[in-house]
Amino acid sequence: LDPADQSFTLLLEDLGGATPGDQVAGLTPQQAEAAIVALGRLHGAWWGKVDAGGLEVLFDFADPDYCAAVQAGYQDFVGPALANHDDLFSSYTKKTAQRLAPVAGQVVRQLASGLRTFVHGDFRADNLLFAPGLGEDGLAAVDWQISGRSGPLYDVAYLICNSIPIEHRHRSEKDLLRRYHDTLLKMGVSGFGFDACWDAYRFAVLCGLFVAVYTSGGMDLGNERGREAIDALVRRVDAAVSELQVGELLPS
Repeated sequence: LDPADQSFTLLLEDLGGATPGDQVAGLTPQQAEAAIVALGRLHGAWWGKVDAGGLEVLFDFADPDYCAAVQAGYQDFVGPALANHDDLFSSYTKKTAQRLAPVAGQVVRQLASGLRTFVHGDFRADNLLFAPGLGEDGLAAVDWQISGRSGPLYDVAYLICNSIPIEHRHRSEKDLLRRYHDTLLKMGVSGFGFDACWDAYRFAVLCGLFVAVYTSGGMDLGNERGREAIDALVRRVDAAVSELQVGELLPS
């Protein structure tokens, strides 16, 4: 883009032969592994570099104004979300969601601080396309409009808790985390052990509640496919939040 006269070049890629991910059905085990490796390569490439200077144009998830806006929106939507899907949220998740409301901004800021990299921000099944010829990972990710600088496990927890069927997550959750961590190591990341990766993942699962609350509390539920996607999301996030007992990680 030339700011002087607003002339620009738009580069397009033909993804017509690719298979899109399905948010309702969830990713297959093969798709999930490809996606988690792609995240590891993306995060590893930018690990520790996004705050080195020259990248201030990238959105910062730790920005105080953004954190305050997230908290205000969450507080507006948590009541309608729990009411709209009372039968899908477990009692544990309901309590955790309510306890999250006054500290939502603090959770976002904490997750986006410390170890930081470039994150996609909406890395889920409906934003992924799969084909053998799509680069080294066999996939392409679209919808980068909320990408920026944050903690790496945001993308990972978002993917696993949002786009992987519950039964598959039960079988492969730690294996996927290890695959992600191994990919980071191959990309040259050091000083970040698997235990730290697991702890950061559990904390990032709290942010799954943001997605579940915003979508189920603030979106039009009249569209059938949209409602199916929201129902699947809420069920998956609820299971992860309650099974991993992430409410104990909330700031006091």
